[in-house]
Amino acid sequence: MPQKKRNKAAPAYRLQDTPDKGKVVVAGRNIKQGTVIFEESPILYTSDITDEDILEQFNKLNLKDKDKVLSLSTIPEEDPSKKVLSLFRRRNINKSKCKGGQALYFVLSRVKHSCGANIILSPVGGKSVGKIEIRACRDIKKGDELRADYLPGINLFEPKRERTKVFGERFSCDCPVCLLPEKTESETNETIRKNIKEHYRNTSIYMTLGDFLQALDHCKAMLAEMELLGDEVFPKRVSVSLECWQLAVLANLQRPEVDIDVEMFREKARQLCCVLGKAQLSKWERTDEIVQKGNFVEFDTVKLRSSGPWAVQIIENLTQAKV
Repeated sequence: MPQKKRNKAAPAYRLQDTPDKGKVVVAGRNIKQGTVIFEESPILYTSDITDEDILEQFNKLNLKDKDKVLSLSTIPEEDPSKKVLSLFRRRNINKSKCKGGQALYFVLSRVKHSCGANIILSPVGGKSVGKIEIRACRDIKKGDELRADYLPGINLFEPKRERTKVFGERFSCDCPVCLLPEKTESETNETIRKNIKEHYRNTSIYMTLGDFLQALDHCKAMLAEMELLGDEVFPKRVSVSLECWQLAVLANLQRPEVDIDVEMFREKARQLCCVLGKAQLSKWERTDEIVQKGNFVEFDTVKLRSSGPWAVQIIENLTQAKV
């Protein structure tokens, strides 16, 4: 009796032509949060972003890869050199994502920005220079466009008109968050983002002053506001959960009389990090290692938020006192 052929799974993504944005990347099937969608190596990579170096690396490519680079643009331009430089400025993936350099990718460079991203980009370890993992940071429906958050730092929580200015004054964001149809829904979203930014600022102020309990309170409030946005800002929730854990450790060290459930913060951060895979889980493991060694000045929250020497000095004094 002949065996039935198994249907092959639909590809996780595909390129789709649009009338106004060229080719975009869309989900080829329903994708669960945390799923690795694909990994991609660059077609053009450079550790130096001078025009001369970009063109030098482009000229080293074979004809097939040169065509791939030029296909990323739909803007007519007779001079290939000008086209390459324009593409690199508009579509490169920066050093924070591709291990110290900047690069163009045949698929990934077509992924547009969103203030409510559905994918997260993480550098792949090992010898693969510039290789990036693309993972779903929320559930994605078949046909949805894949979009990443390219905004640096806290910019994601600036007012709508301000947050994307980093891309240039002429940039107009057409992501689902910026195009929320209902005025009340849009205003609510903007209010929550404003509150997040305020708690972020206050966390930094109290961290700099060395008041770790107050810093923790604002960090917890920041995470609670992010949770109101659901998976819209899930990668930021992961980062802030790690920071809450680090601040809980410091606050517990400074104020032992206060009941702080450090283990709860630790476990919550672990659960969220696990969703986004190895790159995020390694940050949790590094934090756990720092806690075990008691070298608390190495916490990311200390390096990120301490604008003066006071917090570091207080941590060192607390650590010595404990010993």
